[in-house]
Amino acid sequence: MGAWAGPTRHRCFLEKTPAGAHQLSVRTSHVVRDLVASGSFDIGLAADEVDTTGVLHSVFTTPRAVCVMPKDHRLSAKSVVTPADLADENFLALSPEDTVRLAMDRIFVEHGVRPRVLIETPYGLTIAILATKGMGVGLVNPSVIADGMIAGIVARPFEPAVHFRALILRPPDGINSALVTDFTAELYAARNALGD
Repeated sequence: MGAWAGPTRHRCFLEKTPAGAHQLSVRTSHVVRDLVASGSFDIGLAADEVDTTGVLHSVFTTPRAVCVMPKDHRLSAKSVVTPADLADENFLALSPEDTVRLAMDRIFVEHGVRPRVLIETPYGLTIAILATKGMGVGLVNPSVIADGMIAGIVARPFEPAVHFRALILRPPDGINSALVTDFTAELYAARNALGD
């Protein structure tokens, strides 16, 4: 799972810290959990489907999922996207074990909708990029498209609301160094700037 703090904030943090004192690695949530549990990394962000045994964890953010599509897509005219709107659409889905995907599967069953799942991926960024190419529509964490990072994309709220839940992970015996404390503060500042 990844996090976006915006280019300006990220540059400021890098300028304040010694060269080589930090490493950012974008991996699947399960790999992030394992790296933190082993002590290889001091802090991690992961989706809530990970096993939290052996790590300290707390809820970091719970943003509402948005449906992404190209600007010229027929659903871009709607203020809210519903399950019925997705009945005849190619759907770009999160991985089957993702908690938002599981929630979406339940919602589709409840509404009698069978979307055409074209692609499954653990990465919201992949969904967003494929949506801009007209491959289909999908639900993503709004941080994936924050700050206009992806051109040509439109996001609409999905109803009924589905929320992502990200955890912040720490090793059980992790030392709270000044660098980790500062980086954690940057993460929370970025989260607050995104409104969650």
